[in-house]
Amino acid sequence: MFQTQRKKRTIPTRIAILTLSGLLAPCANAQELSAKQRAQRLPSATPRSGALVGLTSGQTLWIAPVGDKIQVLVAPDYVIPRKDGFWRVRLGFRWNPGKYSTDDPELLKIPEGQIWLWAVPLSKGLDAVAWPSAASAAASGQKEPGPDERTAGDTSCENQEEENREDLTFLSPNYLSYFSYQHEVDCDGRSRNNQTEHIYKIIDAPLSAGRRKEQLLVEEVFNPISDGDREKEFSACLEAQDTDAEAQSLRDSYDAGYSFGIRRINRKWRYDWLFGGVDASCTVSVLPLKDLVGDNELFPDWKQIKSTFPAAEDAFSSPPHDLLLVLTGLKLIVAPVHEGKIGKSLGEITLTGKPVMVQWAIGRYVDAWTNELTHYFDVYHM
Repeated sequence: MFQTQRKKRTIPTRIAILTLSGLLAPCANAQELSAKQRAQRLPSATPRSGALVGLTSGQTLWIAPVGDKIQVLVAPDYVIPRKDGFWRVRLGFRWNPGKYSTDDPELLKIPEGQIWLWAVPLSKGLDAVAWPSAASAAASGQKEPGPDERTAGDTSCENQEEENREDLTFLSPNYLSYFSYQHEVDCDGRSRNNQTEHIYKIIDAPLSAGRRKEQLLVEEVFNPISDGDREKEFSACLEAQDTDAEAQSLRDSYDAGYSFGIRRINRKWRYDWLFGGVDASCTVSVLPLKDLVGDNELFPDWKQIKSTFPAAEDAFSSPPHDLLLVLTGLKLIVAPVHEGKIGKSLGEITLTGKPVMVQWAIGRYVDAWTNELTHYFDVYHM
């Protein structure tokens, strides 16, 4: 459970990584470099790209050149770049303030189908909160509801169990995706599981709420692929089943409902398709649009990356093709790329998780992002 306030603390040297992706204002779109921008790339082998990497632990890394070296900074929250600056965001079952005790009626005035995202401009500092629920609860002598108080049904039953979990699988300036899991065991020992994938679009708060610069909303994206593509994908999934019984089970799960998410599969951001709220899923061959996930292509190609780093499992390349991040087990290797060739590693970062976000800055925006993020991030010592 996320706390609404936290003090700045020392970050351990072993961390988990979350996502990598594109570049947003105040700079140009890094996925679509103009000819002028390509011409301005430095001729030396020194990278001029920086990566903002989100981690499954909820931390964010800023990996960027400083002089002729790579510097790594770390923050204890997800940090995303948007057109109006950097934002800290968090997820959790209680990320909608309507589930808190709050004395701020503006937080409840939102359009139908939208909910508040726990989000705060980074410029407000690491102790800022998205809404004043904790302060309001403390002032009124109340406390925020704990897991036991949120349990549905008869909480007096000693053998009743409940587990709720949300795992972030993808994050970008404009979209997020997560996997939710709910497990319940009632007093009679009956077990119920429910699993769902989610894709949400991140949007500015309406001006009528008076919080456009201080709050963000999210709106769920349903059926991100067309009906025709969905039928083709499901037919292919059925044909891949080993037995008629497995195919029938898949049909039953599909009829019970389905949901889509985004996660890293085979070195690409892909749709993840879940049927019936159970462990019956298929990988969708239709790739998400660049508007959602950015550029999926690697440079150099995977064959050269694997030849250079035999233990590589995944990789992310900068839009100007001058910096490469390579995942090898619990390591993230940072390597330069010059004239299509991978150079000697500039450093390695020890990880405890997998990336869910990578956002790139290029050219002069690397120094601009470094100057701003240094005020809020701590130095990570490789």
